[in-house]
Amino acid sequence: MYQQNNVFRTLCMGNFKDLLRQVTFGPAMMIWLDISGSRKEAPNENFARELMELFTLGVDNYSQSDVVAASHAFTGYVTNGVETNYDFDTMEGWGYWWTDWHDFDDKTFMGQTGPWTGDDIINMILDRDECAVHICKKLYKWFLYDHIDLDFIDSMADVLRSNNYEIKPALEYLFSSEHFYDPTFYGANVQNPVQLYLGTIKRLKMEEQPFDTNYFTEVQNHLDMILFEPPDVNGWLGYRAWINSNTLPLRKAMICALINHESPFGSFGNYLNIPSVAQSLVNDNDDTYHIIQIIDNLVLLFLGIEINETLSEQLLNIALDGAEPYDWNISLPAHHAQWSRFEDLLMYMIRLPEFQLS
Repeated sequence: MYQQNNVFRTLCMGNFKDLLRQVTFGPAMMIWLDISGSRKEAPNENFARELMELFTLGVDNYSQSDVVAASHAFTGYVTNGVETNYDFDTMEGWGYWWTDWHDFDDKTFMGQTGPWTGDDIINMILDRDECAVHICKKLYKWFLYDHIDLDFIDSMADVLRSNNYEIKPALEYLFSSEHFYDPTFYGANVQNPVQLYLGTIKRLKMEEQPFDTNYFTEVQNHLDMILFEPPDVNGWLGYRAWINSNTLPLRKAMICALINHESPFGSFGNYLNIPSVAQSLVNDNDDTYHIIQIIDNLVLLFLGIEINETLSEQLLNIALDGAEPYDWNISLPAHHAQWSRFEDLLMYMIRLPEFQLS
């Protein structure tokens, strides 16, 4: 799984065909979906089916006969485990082709007949319009919203196809479109546990704190997202599946612990510099009262929305506790009561429903 993750990191902005081939013949996929050891006398259909259903075409865009043909094409590939001397062209180090096990007979796949190999199947899949559409749907859902705009997807898929499945131009098309910045999509997705936790650590500027590595494992375990251990080949369901009666209280407690140190999972050895967080949100060239600047910036940083009058008043009341905005001073020492109120402000904001969204 570590090697597969490295492949994703290396090729995530590259060519989808290269990514698909490296994942297909990497040890994680070959072992998990039984490519390795599949032979002509007993071809295994697991990978052939998931290749089309999950990774490239989507449901209803292939037939059972296509699955059978592809399973025969993917016979004879085996892996000798995870090694570091992987060569993409020869597949030495991760996997190799054992001709005695491969089915060299003609196979009919997507209406085309020939002595196809696994590489041939991948190429024929990429030739189909449905593949580009399926990939763009996945990118759209990850970066924007679970409910897709089919007209936009068709246009995005055209970009992906016309650029020979280079991923970067398709993402540039998405990110530079007016559609992407439609306010409808603000806060439209639920953050996964890793996004939520590590994103908050970065927002609070705690990256350099000495976290206990075991603590991160505990957090992942309790929130059902252990890195490198997806529940199945489809990965995590994501989106609204992250929120339920068990996980929501834990998600809130996990983030609150970064501020109040009351962790449900034990000590994690960090310290939040409250004054430093506030100081990072103030522009000295702005004449607006410091606390108002801080609250406006926190709302954008934590909630991703523009502040409204009602929310502004609620947050000011917590931070000031009867004082005036001009009484608030970022130069006060760390033991001053002002910082206790600021901690209360942070705790209030991270408990808001909007904090769970992205």
